[in-house]
Amino acid sequence: MIDMQGYPWIATPTNYLVRLTGDTLVKTFPIASKNDPIKINSVCQDIAGRIWIATYGHGVFCMDDTVLTSFTQTSGLLSNYCYSIVNDESNAIWVGHRQGLSCIKSGVVKQYGKNKDIFLDFNLNAVCFDQNSLIWWGTSNGLVCYDFRKNRLNKVPPGIILESITINEKEFEPADEIELPYGKYKIRFN
Repeated sequence: MIDMQGYPWIATPTNYLVRLTGDTLVKTFPIASKNDPIKINSVCQDIAGRIWIATYGHGVFCMDDTVLTSFTQTSGLLSNYCYSIVNDESNAIWVGHRQGLSCIKSGVVKQYGKNKDIFLDFNLNAVCFDQNSLIWWGTSNGLVCYDFRKNRLNKVPPGIILESITINEKEFEPADEIELPYGKYKIRFN
């Protein structure tokens, strides 16, 4: 990844992220103090300049100067195995996993997986923006395009068109007042 200042960042299978600051100058940033190496799969930078790190098995890290914040399944990620990471213009961080996505915005994590009918595996580091700011992911079923600007909660309830009511094979108009004694009925709404 090339950051906003034009410096390249290099991910390695160690506990460090590396930034080249000149022809021969290298600056390393520790990700974890554990002895077992952390595999970094993808890196991105958000609008505020923070570096976001997607890892294989350790979730997502957010590096803001010297402060490192961790996001894992415990904090709401769909999985700790993160294959891609990208931020959109609204400064939401999108993380690709097997069987879905996680979205981190203002510290709140939302999942988009089986609960949203997403059954795709998001491929390793296969994500980009196009000139229209659409996010494109490579998945197990081909390309997926997403316009984050259309991710709005519909506050208008859907309209209901009730044409008839059938009770024990007898049809009623929706405007009819229906009063039934206690019993067992077969009711169908059309």
